[in-house]
Amino acid sequence: MLTLFAPAAGHGAEGGGGAEHSQTATSGQVTATVSWRGNFAETRNFRLTIDRAGVRALQTRVRSRECPRPTGGFACPWPAGDEPLAVRDLDGDGEPEAIVGGFTGGAHCCVLALVYRWNGSGYATFEKNFRDPGYRLVDLDRDGRYEFRTADARFAFLYGSFAESVFPIQIVRFEGTGFADVTDEFRDAVAKDTRRVQREYRRRARSSNQLGVRSALAAYVADLYQLDRGRAANRTLRSALRRGLLEPGRFTVGPDGRRFVRNLKRHLRRWGYIG
Repeated sequence: MLTLFAPAAGHGAEGGGGAEHSQTATSGQVTATVSWRGNFAETRNFRLTIDRAGVRALQTRVRSRECPRPTGGFACPWPAGDEPLAVRDLDGDGEPEAIVGGFTGGAHCCVLALVYRWNGSGYATFEKNFRDPGYRLVDLDRDGRYEFRTADARFAFLYGSFAESVFPIQIVRFEGTGFADVTDEFRDAVAKDTRRVQREYRRRARSSNQLGVRSALAAYVADLYQLDRGRAANRTLRSALRRGLLEPGRFTVGPDGRRFVRNLKRHLRRWGYIG
């Protein structure tokens, strides 16, 4: 869905221990630079500097609480994507934050956003793990504040393999002291995503083996509830039961039949989709 899985590559010359890379971004009076040596899991010395109004305000190694120690001298996280750095005003206070995208490695984990915010005397660091879906920084409502457009990673492996999993949209905002799920503020984006997962559900329902149909159905129902369309969600679930799409004994992972419906609704209540 998103693009931060791409490994960092090519912004410098070869040298001992691998190529040297750097990226610089500026907004207003804030200029940030990330630099690192090497590629992929062999990245070393991943660092960030921030100059504010022409004065060096921060110089630090990029670190994450998600990373194990020791790391054998290699960086963790390492840069996510060809351009892991952005400078944007996330909380609407007129002061841009530096956002560094990091990756911890592993088949299904983890894309991180590390936000460096000026607190009046220095830079405080905030971190969010966006897991498999990653994120994109987008000003969805064009108000000058940037949101993290992502997807709900809790749906991974819920009713099938990772390849079968379908993830409903999730929109996260940095509020100055932490991150908040603000998906319900962006109904147009949710409605567009609902159409996407509905198409995927219908495609799987029509396929010969109906592989992954429950995973697509779960994401579709979640989006419907996000839009306060609970009646439509219930009609869709009843229809799936009538059509035999959830027949007991068909699936090797997770519940089927009416047990699937009960299990899905239990998750959606716990996760706030159903009020």
